[in-house]
Amino acid sequence: HGSIFQCDANDVFQTKAVQFTHGGSWNSFVNTEVFVSMWKEVRDRGNYRNFDWTVKVDPDTVFMPDRLRAHLGNMRAPANMPVYIRNNRLGAEPFLGAIEVANKNALDKLFDNIDACYKTMGGHSGEDGFVQGCFDMIGVG
Repeated sequence: HGSIFQCDANDVFQTKAVQFTHGGSWNSFVNTEVFVSMWKEVRDRGNYRNFDWTVKVDPDTVFMPDRLRAHLGNMRAPANMPVYIRNNRLGAEPFLGAIEVANKNALDKLFDNIDACYKTMGGHSGEDGFVQGCFDMIGVG
């Protein structure tokens, strides 16, 4: 079985249409603002605080919670350290937005710094690049 509805809890967020951009060899949706507002809604709802890990999954992503649970259990991430999962071993981008996994400490740190990250990095990018850049900038490993 696989879907967010197999998780211990779930939320569904509605977004808005975004611009598609072409920049040299880079083609992507400019969706950082949409996801910054989504992450702020996650913060405001506060449900993430009840769990060790939070997973953001795009609606068209095949997601198998049991496999992720096993992977996280085998990882043995350091307790009380902010951690996000690099989810791509191929290419230059180690963090792709179809599925984003971060622990509670990482999200607390993201939420404390998301406005500063946006001010520093701007919003003309894909959200996965923004989230990874923010995590890296604020010392989440």
